[in-house]
Amino acid sequence: PFIVLCIFANAASTSECAGCDTLAKVIFWVGAGPMLVLAFVRVADMLAVPADEESLNPSWLVAPVGLFVAASVGPKIDPSYREVMSFYFAFAFMMWVIIFVLMFSRRLRLPSVECRMHPQYYGFVAAPAAAASAYIAITGSSPLGALGMDLFPRVLTWLGLGMYCVLTVTYWRAFLGACCFSMMVRAHLRRVLSRNLRLAAARVLTLLRATACVPPLCGVFVHRAGVGLRVPCRQNGAGAARVPRLHAHGSVARPRVRVHRNSKHHGVRAGGPHAHGHAARWRVAQPQ
Repeated sequence: PFIVLCIFANAASTSECAGCDTLAKVIFWVGAGPMLVLAFVRVADMLAVPADEESLNPSWLVAPVGLFVAASVGPKIDPSYREVMSFYFAFAFMMWVIIFVLMFSRRLRLPSVECRMHPQYYGFVAAPAAAASAYIAITGSSPLGALGMDLFPRVLTWLGLGMYCVLTVTYWRAFLGACCFSMMVRAHLRRVLSRNLRLAAARVLTLLRATACVPPLCGVFVHRAGVGLRVPCRQNGAGAARVPRLHAHGSVARPRVRVHRNSKHHGVRAGGPHAHGHAARWRVAQPQ
């Protein structure tokens, strides 16, 4: 969302509107400020928190790409931002080089990441392309050479094009295109989703119960690790939908089930090694 805000700020910066420049600056810093703080936190975690190399994945390239985007938009909104955007560019360049080297090292020595995350390797193309755009916006390069830029952004541009060709070749190596891309596995969010989706579903049910908007939304579907988890509504005596009861900690209350066992040998199921011909009969009472 912070990258999108920077792009919106670039679109809002126009001379046709009197107050649009101020609006563009506000939108830009709402997106660029937290993005830099999160990048600091990411690098600090890499230094302070021990982690296995297997946890490294291509989604880490989103942080330097976002900083490159902010560095390319800032000077267009206000030319006085060039020095600050140079700091953005320098820190993003450092992050990009480190993650780029680590990703290649991981791929050579360890198994690849999950198949559905392979399309995220196109961050190898996005990072140098965004870096070239940011460098031109910061330095304001005068037309030099056939491409109208100096050597460094040209190197970055051709590097991005070269990585695009490399990733295109991997289609014939059954690396990219082997399976569909899934946003669920982006940045390894499965643990976060599995921990929070149940509480989120409980909050939605509570809100629906409070606003009496349950009948149109009689089922809540929660996808957890690719498996649909359905929380159905029950029907009361009048035929109206009724929301399942919720515990204090937010989970959905399950109906109580009583199990009656009629057997001389307690604790022995039918067909067990000590049944001695006395089959244990189980009867499950209907929930009240």
